[in-house]
Amino acid sequence: MTLKDYERITYLVSSLGYSQYLQFLIGKYMDLAQADEEREEREHEIYLEYPEYYEDEGILEEEEKWLEEFLNQLPEKKREYFEKLIKES
Repeated sequence: MTLKDYERITYLVSSLGYSQYLQFLIGKYMDLAQADEEREEREHEIYLEYPEYYEDEGILEEEEKWLEEFLNQLPEKKREYFEKLIKES
């Protein structure tokens, strides 16, 4: 699994509110979790000096794209269920 795959999967799992599964993924892929944490820390440091960073770099758009791709592959009833989970998280 690549770091980008890990970021996408953990973002989706977190968005769905599956905290126990997120903890499982972190434990199973500790090296990727550590790299992801370091990346998030660097991005946060950049954000503090450059508040438009996430928008300018398309980070928020990428996360929205991950959600859309996930939801678009589901049958309608399941999509509605998962959209509700995302809104509640």
